Amino acid sequence: MFIEYKLLRVATVAGCTLDPLRMPADNQPFASGRRCEAIVRRVVVSFGGQREYALEVDQGDLDAISLEDARAWLAEGFDAAGCEPSNPMGKVLAVDLLLGVARAAGESRFAQPSSWRTRYAAAALRLREEPELMVDLAAYEVRALS
Repeated sequence: MFIEYKLLRVATVAGCTLDPLRMPADNQPFASGRRCEAIVRRVVVSFGGQREYALEVDQGDLDAISLEDARAWLAEGFDAAGCEPSNPMGKVLAVDLLLGVARAAGESRFAQPSSWRTRYAAAALRLREEPELMVDLAAYEVRALS
């Protein structure tokens, strides 16, 4: 019995991020005119019921924001909206930032593509370090989708 082990890693080729788990069967991502598909991350913001908005973020947008910048941007939006932390000790948690900013922004801000919407999604993904997130305002929770 022969078992082949392959090293699974994400590689960047010509500015495009390749995920080996999504590689074509022949392992030739650029053969025969194939174009690279960048890894896309997703945040779903739910206002309850069928009112959900899927926000897609490519790796370039995610790489453009550091953890510190993400937290600062969300904290600024949280403070500007006059949001209150859910923690009785007054500590602002990541979940408070994500839910507070989304609630203050309102459904209309998520309904149409915009740079603000992309920035929110990138900040959320950077803050939580998950490939896909659900920001559920009705249930007051943030959870991984995977």
